[in-house]
Amino acid sequence: MGTPGPRSSKHEKNLQRAVKREGCRFRMDWFWEFGKGRMLITDSLPSSRISIQVDWVKPFVARNINDFVLEGTGTSTRVTWTMQGPKVFVMRIMGVFVNMDRTMGRHFETGLANLKAVAEHEYPQ
Repeated sequence: MGTPGPRSSKHEKNLQRAVKREGCRFRMDWFWEFGKGRMLITDSLPSSRISIQVDWVKPFVARNINDFVLEGTGTSTRVTWTMQGPKVFVMRIMGVFVNMDRTMGRHFETGLANLKAVAEHEYPQ
């Protein structure tokens, strides 16, 4: 298991992860204080898109597909992140009391900001 990298957020302070190769795909298992799951890269096209299947085990069982589409715009890259999957029962109940678009929107904004910070960081060669 590895330790959190530069994209770590306050929610990942106790994150543990393991990356494994499965044929031509990569799988990452992760565990932290309030969750557990697995990510599998299911499709990728360099400099264009990547699809990741996310299987949650904790706090509830769910499967989502996350797509990242990359579009070059001059000297920068526009990243569009979408997530698809069935709304599990727990999420439907939460949706009555919590604005899920706002909640997930914050998650996407934070994740994209973290991705931008890592992409723009110059690492020693």
